[in-house]
Amino acid sequence: MERHQDADRQLPEMGGVTNGTHSVSLQIGSGGTNRGLWDTTLNKWMLYADASAVHLNGDCSGSSGSCTGNAATATKLATARSLYVKLGTAYNSSSPVTFDGSAAKALPLNGTLPVANGGTGNTNGAAVCLTNIQSIAKSVSANSSGRYEFTLPTGGTWAYIVAYYFSNNPGQVDVMVGAKIAGGTVRGVSSSNTSATVRFDGLFFRMT
Repeated sequence: MERHQDADRQLPEMGGVTNGTHSVSLQIGSGGTNRGLWDTTLNKWMLYADASAVHLNGDCSGSSGSCTGNAATATKLATARSLYVKLGTAYNSSSPVTFDGSAAKALPLNGTLPVANGGTGNTNGAAVCLTNIQSIAKSVSANSSGRYEFTLPTGGTWAYIVAYYFSNNPGQVDVMVGAKIAGGTVRGVSSSNTSATVRFDGLFFRMT
């Protein structure tokens, strides 16, 4: 119901009640538009209907009138509430989040956020760098061909930058660089210094 101004003079009362001080009567407006309860003491409609709706005439703010329950119309909540995203909580389609305004509400985060939007693009929780960048840190002995070797990660195409030194000459560090190398490819160095071990430290970058 909404506040509405008196729009019709009342006809003589059709019936009502009084306690000697206050009187209320059933009325039909002279234009036949309004009909309802008329306060003959205040000389105004209390509750009436017209062609559009039923109206409560007066202020329904709690001072000169009072509403209980849900308002017919509202532009905002009487008490502001919070909506926030709760990370680490899966969305349950069989029990969706509802919001009735009675309290703050957590919204569970569901799905995979792509890298372009600041996520990892992974469903297993691994950071993007652990998927596309891998490290090497190992010491190897010479094989039967006198080579010290490491193998690129399998799958895709990789670039790498690897520093290495011989265990009996740690002061001399060299660097190996490669690009667009197929996954699983073996790389390394040959040396007559086969009694030592070679330490490899570096990064592999997946390109495709």
